[in-house]
Amino acid sequence: MDRTLEYVKDRYNEEQNRFKHVEEKSTKLLTFLTVVISALIAIASIKNNTIFSPDSPLDWIRTVLYCFTGFTVFCAWGHALLALKVGVYPNAPLSREAATYIKKTDKDERDLFIFDCYVNTTEKLTLEIDNKITYLEYSYSELAYSAWGIGIISLISIFMELL
Repeated sequence: MDRTLEYVKDRYNEEQNRFKHVEEKSTKLLTFLTVVISALIAIASIKNNTIFSPDSPLDWIRTVLYCFTGFTVFCAWGHALLALKVGVYPNAPLSREAATYIKKTDKDERDLFIFDCYVNTTEKLTLEIDNKITYLEYSYSELAYSAWGIGIISLISIFMELL
């Protein structure tokens, strides 16, 4: 049973590290998206008369793409925020009752209790991490859409300047 407990403890520690990794990625993505949103707002403020006053079909395309890009960046920001949302953060039991139970029981019963604690907590933690990863995947997809939008807006703007 000692090797089994070692194994489940290692899996638990791996999931704890995975949770930290996902949280760090979420934080970095949220920071990056906040900067992108600020840049889009600054561009809208500086180019207000050209972006939101379309005269030609290319201006209309650029305006629609700008709105689409802004929408996708805000969606990406929201999903990154949901990935950081503090939810149920499962931990192994820390109560006095659990410690007393472990102290008073024989080795087999104690090992079984500890095994159950690790396995149950790891399962809950895995579900929480998978939920966070789903939000991160949405955020990255939306970030890719917004990058395409910004790229196309840039090409249209360059084309219009050359004409």
